[in-house]
Amino acid sequence: MGQNKVNRIKQTTESDGRFIAIHGYSSWKDDRRSTLGYENWVSMRKRCLTPGFTGYERYGGKGITVCERWSDFENFLADMGPRPSRKHSIDRFPDKNGNYEPSNCRWATSIEQGRNRVNNRLLAYKGETLPFSEWVVRLNLSRSQVYFRLKKGWTIERAFEEPSIPREQRGILGLISRGVIARDP
Repeated sequence: MGQNKVNRIKQTTESDGRFIAIHGYSSWKDDRRSTLGYENWVSMRKRCLTPGFTGYERYGGKGITVCERWSDFENFLADMGPRPSRKHSIDRFPDKNGNYEPSNCRWATSIEQGRNRVNNRLLAYKGETLPFSEWVVRLNLSRSQVYFRLKKGWTIERAFEEPSIPREQRGILGLISRGVIARDP
């Protein structure tokens, strides 16, 4: 990729005296493609600092802030590095209710962020606590089956460990074929 874009910052001044740093990361530069990460930085700041911006009530309205250091995009980029891919966005982790700051942020995919939601149902199993959705993926279980087992009051251990009954062995004919009930003579 060549020279580091952070080292290619140009400084200009608008006619009204405002200073503008042209860093090569905004969406209007070069071939009109937006460099990964800049839009995330802009949106993060707007969510926390701009009343009326979409999502402000869930971020700035709840007291979530952006650290002072990240007022400057170059500092944000130095701390976070470039966004790994278009599938990544900024995630507050490990404290999902915490502020945007270097010690509490990471680049994460939508799947990783989904596991870090405030409304996740956390389940403790064999000494480890994970979101419901992560357990069913990790253990290769049917999401709906585990959900309904837990809804019926099964313990987590039983819901995860009891084997499924194959579809053809369910119902009255399945009970008869497995010898659970006797067939009428």
